[in-house]
Amino acid sequence: MEYEPKIVPEGINTSKEHPLREFFILVFGLAAVIVAITGLLALSTDYLMQHIPLEKEHEWFSNEISTDENVPGPDIETSLQAEVELHLQHLVERLRQEGKPGYRFTVDLLESEVPNAFVIPGGHIFVTSGLLESVESENGLAMVLAHEMGHQYYRHPLRSLGRGVVISLALMVVSGVESDALVGRFVGNTALLTSLGFSREQEREADSLGVELLKQHYGHASGSLEFFEAIKAQPAASSDLPGFLSTHPGIDERLELLRDHSQRASGDKTPLPAVIARYLESIESR
Repeated sequence: MEYEPKIVPEGINTSKEHPLREFFILVFGLAAVIVAITGLLALSTDYLMQHIPLEKEHEWFSNEISTDENVPGPDIETSLQAEVELHLQHLVERLRQEGKPGYRFTVDLLESEVPNAFVIPGGHIFVTSGLLESVESENGLAMVLAHEMGHQYYRHPLRSLGRGVVISLALMVVSGVESDALVGRFVGNTALLTSLGFSREQEREADSLGVELLKQHYGHASGSLEFFEAIKAQPAASSDLPGFLSTHPGIDERLELLRDHSQRASGDKTPLPAVIARYLESIESR
């Protein structure tokens, strides 16, 4: 039987699909897999972080985070700043939630016009001088501190840090960036990472627990609206909105929650201590 060669049809090894369509299917499919794996790892890390012993967290983050803003100006007496920090520390101790003795808090004052407060792993709370100018009473100041304490009680800072590291590692694998450079930048700036990493539900949790701590200490929720109303009164285009207010839920929703608590449990507000006024005056005089 004699073999008769046949002509191979043209395009036999070419897909009938348009090459761009196949390219996009491949790219989006790969992206979906990466997002799914990263999300699963982030959720797993979030769960595990909640079960790290408090003592271990304090050990890891025992060193105070230093910033240039934390250095007093040349005309401000460090003793005056220390006195304000001592008052803030005592206020936090009075607000502490009963039945949770393992939690420890430290408070540091930052000289900054931006009204803000944030907490980082280990229970380190930072308060700016701009925030002190935005509240009218000790109750208003206590609400902000209690909000940050709420984040720590729910272990939000550590959980956010864990998720951030996992996401950075995923980016490292995808982009090929050296691990030391990427992870170092991510973990090194812990304050920025945690202040931007709280979710909508975490903010609600911190608000709810914060107002409960306020009522536990003062017997009412009066003053809880002060800082939030001051921020809302700022121009909409202002870039000075603190990070924990720029995240969801919106400030109107948060004001509605706090207003409801305040109306159901109202009382006389406690004035701010005179040392805070002296501290703010010393800044303005420079």
